[in-house]
Amino acid sequence: MAFFMLPNVVEYACVCGLLSPLTKLYFCRYCLKIRCGFCVCHEVDSHFCCNCLENIPSSEAKIRKNRCNTCFNCPSCQHTLSVRASSSTVVPAATAPAAAAGEEGKKEEPPAAAAVAKQITRKMYYLACLNCRWSSRDVGIPDQSVATGQWPEPEYANATRFGLLLEHYQSVVLHEKQEKQELWRRKTPKTSKFPSLTDRTGLTVSMIRRQMGWTDSKAQIKATPS
Repeated sequence: MAFFMLPNVVEYACVCGLLSPLTKLYFCRYCLKIRCGFCVCHEVDSHFCCNCLENIPSSEAKIRKNRCNTCFNCPSCQHTLSVRASSSTVVPAATAPAAAAGEEGKKEEPPAAAAVAKQITRKMYYLACLNCRWSSRDVGIPDQSVATGQWPEPEYANATRFGLLLEHYQSVVLHEKQEKQELWRRKTPKTSKFPSLTDRTGLTVSMIRRQMGWTDSKAQIKATPS
């Protein structure tokens, strides 16, 4: 961490002349030279989450819009949110009719014992930031019964509009690509089975045989009967 926070005391020169610290330089194994971030080409080798290190395929990352389903950032300080657990008391709804039906023919139980029997303790999970103390309860997001559950996301007003624009421009790009392929197909000369018209009659082969000093086989066949 000291290399990023302290001032650059020692700097190295790239082939382009830019001075950078050693932590921001790359060694090229092809030209065996030191290069900076502006002189290299970055390629995406794999998609993964920097928090949970989950490896995501390229197609799935495109659908998720390069976001992880289990990791979230704090909207206040951009710190990674942590999942916190809390116990909550839940009263099951099925106990109400059963209690009403069992009132007749049974002795009345004490109200305290009946209330304890009806209550069920469950674990509920919510998101909290350990840096600025922000929590999902502050904005009214309901708690989830599973730690890795799908947290509700707010609906954006312009999401439908952006989806329609994306589909429109994708169709425009596909149409332009088809037009370019059709234009390239028209400009490309058609390849014939014969390189020249003389090959259809066999004159080219006969001329080549005469230039090489070979006798024409057809002339020999015609001269034999006479």
